[in-house]
Amino acid sequence: MKSYFIAINEDAKKRLQEAEVSFCNFNIGDNNGVIINPDVIRPALEALGAEIDKEEKTQFAGVFSLQLLFKVSPEELAEIALHEEEEEFRQSRKRYTSECSARFEKTLRSTQEKISSGAEKISDLQKTLVRSIREVSGAERKLAQMETCRNGELDKYGQEFDKLLAVPGICNVKVTDGVIKVFSDTLYCVDPRSGSKHEIGAFRIEIYTNGANDGVRWFNLSHRINGYKEKMHAPHVFPKGNACLGNTAEIF
Repeated sequence: MKSYFIAINEDAKKRLQEAEVSFCNFNIGDNNGVIINPDVIRPALEALGAEIDKEEKTQFAGVFSLQLLFKVSPEELAEIALHEEEEEFRQSRKRYTSECSARFEKTLRSTQEKISSGAEKISDLQKTLVRSIREVSGAERKLAQMETCRNGELDKYGQEFDKLLAVPGICNVKVTDGVIKVFSDTLYCVDPRSGSKHEIGAFRIEIYTNGANDGVRWFNLSHRINGYKEKMHAPHVFPKGNACLGNTAEIF
């Protein structure tokens, strides 16, 4: 296989390496150079800035020595290589700066977003804090007012209890576990159609202070009746004590 020997210095070898031209170091006599295959001779010449001036056989079979005619002198080639190296350095520095700048800008944007998001959260927290302060302040004023009139309220509730016992037909009132139990005397009602008086019975009326069981239940302690349901406590009071209150249900 035919190969070419070219006598070149280290700077020229470096140019071949930068051009990604394959070669092998080789010496013929006192001449230091490289062996290059024919398929890469063209890119090698372009990298060296030269053209073939003469081709000679060597003592090595298949190896031909090429004398080159440089378009520029080796010194100029060295200077060009130096300039290219400096340019590559500048470009690398520029690319490095660009990459670092991109990271910096990304971090900058992230920081700005955190500040913006944090400012919104601070604003919301400030509004919540102001609202909470106002609510606590209002509650404190209300508490102070309630503490001032506590004894009066207790007296008022006691008076309500006394008034409840004073209602005609009420014989007793008991309060246990949030249930006010009102006991009545025997109750009667008059049929407006006939004018006849009918006995309904004595009742235990349970009032639930938490609003459970529709607020109030009625239990006949005297007897039960069969109306449109069996064992009703009264004509409009169902077996479980819940009454048909009509439009008064919401009031209860």
